[in-house]
Amino acid sequence: MKVYEALARAVLDEGTRTVFSLLGDANMEFVASLGRLGLADIRQSRHESGSVAEAEGYARASGSPGVCSVTCGPGLANALTSLTGAARSHAPIVLVTGQPSRDDTTNLQRFDHRGLAQLAGAAYQTVGSPGAVLDAVRAAFRTARTERVPVLLDVDIDIQNAEYPWDYAYEPSTVGLAPAQRPRPDAAALAAAVEALSAAERPVVLAGEGAPDGAVDVLREIAARAGALLACTMPARGLFHPDPFNIGVAGLFSSPAASELLAEADCVLAVGASLNYFTTEGGYLFPAASIIHVDTAAQITMSTGRSADVYVRADGLAAAEEILAALRAAPARTGFRTDEVARKIRQTPVDATTPELEPGTADPREVCEELERSLPAEAGLVIGGGHFWAFPIMHMARRYSPQLFGHHFGAIGQGLPLALGAAAATPGRPLVLVEGDGSVLLAAGELEALARPGNHVLVLVLNDQAFGAEYHKLRAKGFEPDLGLIPPTDIAAVARAFGCPAATITDARELAPLVKEFLAGSGPLLVDCRISRSVISAPYRRMHFGLDH
Repeated sequence: MKVYEALARAVLDEGTRTVFSLLGDANMEFVASLGRLGLADIRQSRHESGSVAEAEGYARASGSPGVCSVTCGPGLANALTSLTGAARSHAPIVLVTGQPSRDDTTNLQRFDHRGLAQLAGAAYQTVGSPGAVLDAVRAAFRTARTERVPVLLDVDIDIQNAEYPWDYAYEPSTVGLAPAQRPRPDAAALAAAVEALSAAERPVVLAGEGAPDGAVDVLREIAARAGALLACTMPARGLFHPDPFNIGVAGLFSSPAASELLAEADCVLAVGASLNYFTTEGGYLFPAASIIHVDTAAQITMSTGRSADVYVRADGLAAAEEILAALRAAPARTGFRTDEVARKIRQTPVDATTPELEPGTADPREVCEELERSLPAEAGLVIGGGHFWAFPIMHMARRYSPQLFGHHFGAIGQGLPLALGAAAATPGRPLVLVEGDGSVLLAAGELEALARPGNHVLVLVLNDQAFGAEYHKLRAKGFEPDLGLIPPTDIAAVARAFGCPAATITDARELAPLVKEFLAGSGPLLVDCRISRSVISAPYRRMHFGLDH
């Protein structure tokens, strides 16, 4: 048995059912062995960055390690952007590659793999000899599972092609792993948290992506008893929908009503949220509030540079349950929970501006609202990154499962492969990607992967025929914005050329029939929606144009 076959067998014995790859000299025997050993779901990307982003989407949607493989040198270099994004999103990924032969000193693909992994923020695992390959696979998967980090598994081509010297016997990384634990809160810290929350007149319960499963209902009851508003961070968008005292996303994507109410808050109970710059708007969002911070980390420094007034190191659900038990011993408080506040939340528009639309374009806010009305409860949602992303974040209120964002490295071109990976992890579930035109064009090669059977993915392209972020920033800075324009491109025709059904629309009312058609089938659909550049997102109006509405 060759080492590459032992490597493939061990990867399969880890429970791997899908692998994302792009072949080259450093991985083709390994990937071919996966197929020979019976793995049916090997998904070839058209760019190495796509392979890694697809594995990230798979890992984040499934909770299990995503496995991908690219070749050495330039192949791995092409994957740097996605590997960095996966490291920042804490996605458990195992990326298999290998160095060229050490004797081939003229090989053009020689490259510092360890240095690249370090630069990306990924873990690195190498193999020193043919007999050590199984231990290396186990270590890579265990690190990915326990530390929630991408791992670059680097197996030299020479070692891959050597004979495996032992009888094959593999123990997966899951053997002996301790079950998930729920750290209980310290009694003194818990008492301080209950005291601060009970004394508050205008409290807010804020949940982040780290709020554990099962905590939502407990946090709802805490808010009801404390008289608190409910809010969430952007990655946890929709968590408390449709509670009448839910104000949605806190921070950069806050609605006008949310911004006004959060400015009045005197106490914030944050669970599973880092309280970073974007959530707190640099510390200005709730300026007069004391902060109770619940997280499993030893300590978190907020965007203001200081720590919370009360820090409770504990599992979010465990802490929430004990806080709720203490609150039940006292009468419920009114706080923010008045008819007037509920009416303000319900009646204040998310964005009341009425710009004049260019002929033949749609309002992206109306498009996103129409999309949400057309989608069933079981749909998943992926939102790419760019100026446009404020529209689905602010104008779609529901929580979706899975719900992924491609923002962790601030890179465009990530949405399409993320969606393909998430779709692979959730077969049979319709999934929607909302993406920008510049981002889709950057990853245009993956439209061929989208067109393959089994991808029940609706790609809604909010197409302003520009790199919207740069276009609007140039305008705000007094430069010629046309530098940010993209020459008119028929993205629907490009998708059809790759074999993917596609349509072009210029009115939000045209979307619902297309969504209905998509849901009735089992394959993909791309909708190229021409949107108006005159609609500037609320965050951009505040950040770059100095407007308060």
